[in-house]
Amino acid sequence: MLTAARRLNCTIHGTPVYGWHDRTIAAKVTVDSGTFWLRVVSELVSWASGNFWEGNAASSDITSVPKPEVLNMLEWGHRDRRFRAELLTYISPSPVSASQELLAEPDLTDEWWRTFDSALESLAGHPTDRAAYSQLETTRRLRAYFADRVDPAVTYWHTAHADLHWNNLTAPDCVLLDWESWGQAPFGYDIATLYCHSLLVPGVAERIRRGYAEILDSPDGVRSQLLVIARIFDRSILGDYPDLVLPLHRLADQLVGR
Repeated sequence: MLTAARRLNCTIHGTPVYGWHDRTIAAKVTVDSGTFWLRVVSELVSWASGNFWEGNAASSDITSVPKPEVLNMLEWGHRDRRFRAELLTYISPSPVSASQELLAEPDLTDEWWRTFDSALESLAGHPTDRAAYSQLETTRRLRAYFADRVDPAVTYWHTAHADLHWNNLTAPDCVLLDWESWGQAPFGYDIATLYCHSLLVPGVAERIRRGYAEILDSPDGVRSQLLVIARIFDRSILGDYPDLVLPLHRLADQLVGR
């Protein structure tokens, strides 16, 4: 972080925040008279390339969705690791939840939900060659957890944020954060992600379940829910989502039992 701040002529303000498993570090910074967000990610050299590494910068041509913009960036190496620093526009609203899964009822207005709906609709129609999931990866994950109880063949693909949990959404203004993963995904993947991350707050889960039933109940919507569940199960092995695993098992049983 200090290296990035020095090279980008930034002054760090406040305490930096760490991302998933300390893979990233970020902080509010100033450059001249402006306020920005500085984010630094570190990976082994063998992983420091491709869609995931370049996702935030590659999202710059998405202009119809409320999101941070990458204004400057730099990369450098040290021994077996690669570092990437990105200077982004500063987003003043806070994340809806401090954790990826929702743990308490948020105060979200009707206007928040309208902005959210508009953002996903615009994003779905955005053309891209980026892939958040391939059919091969989808098939492997669904087969690994659900065997032959679900047909893995996706009918319709669209552009998705692909990591749309509650720590990547802000309030009171709805802004979508962290665009590393975005790309083509099965229809309904973003709604499925948010729904699965809402199960510990029944009121919000029911609001999503009811409001997006047409998406979640479609064949690809069911596949998307199971794909999100499989991803969370993968992560739970590392100690993530300890309270969400059992509710997700119950949801998976309902979905494959149709």
